[in-house]
Amino acid sequence: MSDGSMVATLVDIQLDSSAGLPRYRQLYDSIRGSILAGRLRAGARLPPTRALASGLGISCNTVLTAYAQLLAEGYVQGVVGSGTYVAYTLPDDVLHARARASRVPQGTQAPRTLSRRGLCFGSMASPGGAAPREVRAFRVAVPALDAFPYAQWGRLMARRWRRP
Repeated sequence: MSDGSMVATLVDIQLDSSAGLPRYRQLYDSIRGSILAGRLRAGARLPPTRALASGLGISCNTVLTAYAQLLAEGYVQGVVGSGTYVAYTLPDDVLHARARASRVPQGTQAPRTLSRRGLCFGSMASPGGAAPREVRAFRVAVPALDAFPYAQWGRLMARRWRRP
């Protein structure tokens, strides 16, 4: 498939500026959906970012961001000087293969249970999860904002701005 026909295929993507998602995310979702549905086959060359941006009437940075996300997640691979191609091994396939391979026939092993420590870790909230109900000291990646010296910081900033 030539770049022109690939751009024509991907130009059918509808990006909605009034949608809640940013355009790069809409483009990412569309390309990823096409890859997973098989409309873009493994090894297929994606159009150059400038051509796709021109065809969709969006910024090159928007296309670059969508391509970067696809590359980071393993849906596409870049070849220096050649372009961007759909990956032969998709991350979704790898995840499903591992899940199938890890199944053990019933009756061959005794069921495994977690230790007390494992149960404790399992009951803890994930760092990126929902906001905690109460504020706790020493939470990972959360500074003690109530202990921050705002007045001193303000004085130092004002002094610096007065005498740069």
